[in-house]
Amino acid sequence: MSSLELTKTYLIRNALIPYNDEIVKKDLLIENGKIAEISDKIRKQITFDVIDSKGQFLFPGFIDIHTHLNCKIGKFWVADNYESGTEIAVDNGITTLFNFITQSKVEDPSITYLSEIESLKKQKVYCDVYFHFTPFKENYLEVLSKIDNNFIKIIKLYTTYKQAGLYYSYKEIEEIFKKFKNKNFTYLIHCEDEEQLNKDIFEVVEFSKPYSHAIARSKSAEIIAVREILELAKKYKQKVHFVHISTPQAAIDINKAKSQGVDVSCETCPQYLILHDELLSEENGHIYVCSPPLRSKNIVKKNRELLVNEIFDLVATDHCAFLKKDKDNWQKDFRNIPNGLPGIGALPHVVFNLFDDFSYNNLLKIYRLLCENPAKVTGIYPKKGKIEIGSDASFVCFKVFKHNTVKIRSTYQDCYDPYENFSSKLKINFVISNNRLFTKSKNDGEK
Repeated sequence: MSSLELTKTYLIRNALIPYNDEIVKKDLLIENGKIAEISDKIRKQITFDVIDSKGQFLFPGFIDIHTHLNCKIGKFWVADNYESGTEIAVDNGITTLFNFITQSKVEDPSITYLSEIESLKKQKVYCDVYFHFTPFKENYLEVLSKIDNNFIKIIKLYTTYKQAGLYYSYKEIEEIFKKFKNKNFTYLIHCEDEEQLNKDIFEVVEFSKPYSHAIARSKSAEIIAVREILELAKKYKQKVHFVHISTPQAAIDINKAKSQGVDVSCETCPQYLILHDELLSEENGHIYVCSPPLRSKNIVKKNRELLVNEIFDLVATDHCAFLKKDKDNWQKDFRNIPNGLPGIGALPHVVFNLFDDFSYNNLLKIYRLLCENPAKVTGIYPKKGKIEIGSDASFVCFKVFKHNTVKIRSTYQDCYDPYENFSSKLKINFVISNNRLFTKSKNDGEK
């Protein structure tokens, strides 16, 4: 994409926007990076930049609340830093990313947080980046007690990865929920039951087969952990968001608890909506290894149905890209494969592809999945995720097609791209992020 610095005041004309639960055509006046006026026709004397959206759709910039950038996982560095991760984001209409900070030693959490912000500032960044925080496990109660909730609002916890030092037992999570009841944290939970995973590994016969990864991390492990955390969320009235849900039953359980007044939500990821476990049995099956693993075609089909019916609150990528050389260095034991897939660039395209038509009702569903709900879950709504006076002027302008016409690319790094053979019904016209207008050339990204 090419970019252009915008003036402090500019006008967007003829935009079809989500507004008061409808899709309506409006003009938007932007002043100092905020929406200053929304009207059917703004008639002020025009002495500033005017962008004509030509009756195309204009949404708040898409949001991906689950990325792993600029970090080391196990013995491998992820492929994307903040520059490359935000570049692929903006090129695909995403103007806000949430990345994970995992504390690796005992120190004041604000020091860990500020250190990552300094790393961010040293790189060229194309969109807004926020953070989730995983406390140092060996001293987690002390670390959490020191957190200023105005500074760090979202805590990530794991019910697995004991060897990596990330595992929290249900008893420990209960202790956290109870002790920090007044902190008003939002808890992001990775749900795979450690005890069940220890049983699953004994079902593996061939460690040299990537498909064994799916056997070693069963759907039961996810369902068990989700149910345990739901009980704790209900008991202690804590706000919990379940990340990368891959099984329909877990999503249904979460939705049921939500309908009963429990403050919970959940996401699924592009890989659990279009990829499937048979890919793990192919010649290069190792390139599809991620956790939770890819599921069966029947499960994927059901996940798609649940998404279209808004049982999942949102879609996030769990973008965790590794270089080809690192994915290939697994020495014929699936346990050595770095777990993770790229996904940022694929996010909106996969979601749009799941809808058979783009009625205004379906477009509003997509708006909630990619804009409104991610902003609400992470506490940045209505600054982000909504078009209203006072909200940030971060936008994606797009048009949609009846047939797939646009190539999908999920990262610009030298990675295996699980979506390289897919195309999209969505074409980005322009993106506005941090007062810059990003536009694609006429044929960029088309077949």
